[in-house]
Amino acid sequence: MNELIKEDSILNIQRIERNIDNLVGAYCLYIQRHSINKETFQKLFERLPKKFASSKLFDDVRK
Repeated sequence: MNELIKEDSILNIQRIERNIDNLVGAYCLYIQRHSINKETFQKLFERLPKKFASSKLFDDVRK
């Protein structure tokens, strides 16, 4: 089971990376924000375009 969870996490991160420049990537990052480690999240968040990163949804991340 742990192997499946790890594989799912990797696939989720890859999906976010492929779509980081569009709304799908921003949405997936928002949805997965609690299930990926903080360092990975921060790296991905920094790559988000400003128009998505400045969304109210990410207020708790920027604080």
